[in-house]
Order: sequence, then structure tokens, then C-alpha cells
Amino acid sequence: MPGRLDVRILGPLSIERDGAPLALGGMQQRAVLAALLVHEGHVVPADNLIDLLWGESQPPPTARTTVQGYISKIRKLLTSIAPAAVLETERPGYRLTIDPEWFDLSRFEALAESGRAALAGGDPATASRVLTEALELWRGLPLGDLDVQKIGRARPQLRKARRPVAMGAPGAAIEKGGGLLRRRHRSGVQSASVSWSGC
Repeated sequence: MPGRLDVRILGPLSIERDGAPLALGGMQQRAVLAALLVHEGHVVPADNLIDLLWGESQPPPTARTTVQGYISKIRKLLTSIAPAAVLETERPGYRLTIDPEWFDLSRFEALAESGRAALAGGDPATASRVLTEALELWRGLPLGDLDVQKIGRARPQLRKARRPVAMGAPGAAIEKGGGLLRRRHRSGVQSASVSWSGC
């Protein structure tokens, strides 16, 4: 188990072990890894990964074998950071599980929820600090290094989840828990969970 692990999708896709970036492969392999990470903890069907890689084009007869090859390489890559990351074959596809301590999306969601709870509990100073920490996890456009159409569909939903956090961080410190702020955030800080059509 590495001393420090960072699995990141809130910006360019990257995995770092003790500060050193891991080689994640070519564009298609990275796209498969990104799909698994966006749906971390859930099964991504193999057919959806084929659709992700070939889109509206007719996939070649070897498409399923190609996807299996990428999965094999990703699994081999992840053995170096096990048990923090586990990739399992589960019908009808694959499930990737990441220790939430090391995954920026999971950490963002946890901090956003803590900030919402602090705000609802009348502690705007803590809310501001926690929400600011959540925003610092963002390093640019989510998965901005990947030029795959369906990855682009996930980005607006991730950015939508960021918006109320960005509003709450400065507002909590300025308004000190006033009624206006509580009304503005009555719906709570949104989860960053996304629905990636096709994956």
C-alpha cells in the first residue's frame, strides 16, 4: 500500500503514487479508465465501453477483445496501488472500487456534505473552510485531457455539482449564518454523482 495515493478526475485524469504519476496508457485506455472512475462503485457494462470508444461508428469485430485488453492493462496498473483500488469483472461488465480517502471525487462529495451540514447547523465559519477545501480539489475542466464525446457529457454535471459549493464558500464567511444564506442553501450542496449516458 503506497504512503500517499491520489486518483483524480476533477481536472486532467491522473493517478499519483507517493507523488509520482503512473503511466495510464493511450487515449482509448484512459477513456475506459475514466468511465470506470466516473461510475466508481457501479458496474459499467462492456457494451457501453464499446459504445464509448467507437461511438456512432461500426465497432470492429475485435471490439470486445480490445476492451478486454484495456481492462487487463488497467487491472495490472492498479495492482501497484492495491488494495486502495480494485477492478472486478462483474456481469455484464466491470466494477472499479476506490478507497474514498484517495479519490478526489469522493473527497469532494464528503467535504461538500460536511459543509452543507455545518451551514445548516449555524456554523458558517466551518462551512466556509470546508467548502473552500472542497473547491481546492478542482484542477480545471474535469477529465479535460480526454477528447471523447461521451466524456464531455459528464463534465457539465460535475461542474453543476461544483456550483453551489463555490457559492457557499465565500457566502458562509460573509453572511455568518444569516437567514438569507440558509434560504439560499436550503436545497443543500449537491452530490457530484453524474449520469454518463451510454456508460
